[in-house]
Amino acid sequence: GGTLLQGSPRMSPGAEVEVLLRLPGFGEVRLDGRIKRQRALSRVSTELAVAFEDLSADAEDAISAVVMREVQRANRPVVVTTGVHRSLRRLVQRAARRRGLEVRAARTPLELIRLLEDPDIRVVAVGLGTRSARVPPVELSGFLANLYPHVRRVLVGRAGWRTRVAIRDVVHANLTPPWSAEQLVETLTGSPLPN
Repeated sequence: GGTLLQGSPRMSPGAEVEVLLRLPGFGEVRLDGRIKRQRALSRVSTELAVAFEDLSADAEDAISAVVMREVQRANRPVVVTTGVHRSLRRLVQRAARRRGLEVRAARTPLELIRLLEDPDIRVVAVGLGTRSARVPPVELSGFLANLYPHVRRVLVGRAGWRTRVAIRDVVHANLTPPWSAEQLVETLTGSPLPN
């Protein structure tokens, strides 16, 4: 077995390495390996192909279990809404089901973080409403952009010009009414719904 590491420092092919895998639910697994090849991604970043040597049965089982969990998680994409009205959330849920998406609501930023960190689901997008008084959408979007850059962030609803200007660098889209549920789901996911 092996792995492909990106963002690594340069190393010579043939060099011996120890790779520490932190596997959720399984702890740490230390694997001895050897660099098979490298490719420069930038001046400071390299992609390394590492071949593992003599994997123990326990290490193989742990890696296999994490890979299977990730495959299952990838098949359960979730869109989270926060700060949006319940009727809008229901509208999104109906349209999202056609796409194989699940929609969940987060009433607080902490609840949103719990969903983002849940190892059993894969959050693909967050619809940020303007109704939440706990954390302004600008601050929440900035937080998400820094810690969860792979999650699509969409401001949903009417926002003042100051909010729209402040948020433009930390959201993927700003959707203002009127819209259909299909348009909202397309904007949240970044692709059109199937016919």
